[in-house]
Amino acid sequence: MASWRSAWVRRTCGKCTQAFPINETEWAILGYPRVKELRRGVGCEHCNHTGFKGRLGIYEYLRIEDDMHRPILDRASPYTIRHFAQRKGMLLMAEFAKRAVLDGKTTVPEIQRGVLSEEGKE
Repeated sequence: MASWRSAWVRRTCGKCTQAFPINETEWAILGYPRVKELRRGVGCEHCNHTGFKGRLGIYEYLRIEDDMHRPILDRASPYTIRHFAQRKGMLLMAEFAKRAVLDGKTTVPEIQRGVLSEEGKE
């Protein structure tokens, strides 16, 4: 048994991406990473001057293992189950999205719009 959530965000254009200094807001949203710059598309013919080309899937997947059955059957809160799953190695959707920004695949405004605005909504 498994449970999953997903969202789509715009992918940074690979042809016109450039590095830029990270600002305080982005730094806070990403959890104070040890980076000094991020990447974003500045616009070109390839991306129709938007800075984005294509979409990127952001996922959260929870595989229900044998040891997860007891909290579920005991009607534990979603918070408790999620915390248990994180201890077992599950990567939350918001964390997946933040890693995508740090890898230069998308931008902070995109994950704010497509992912972080949905966090907490079950």
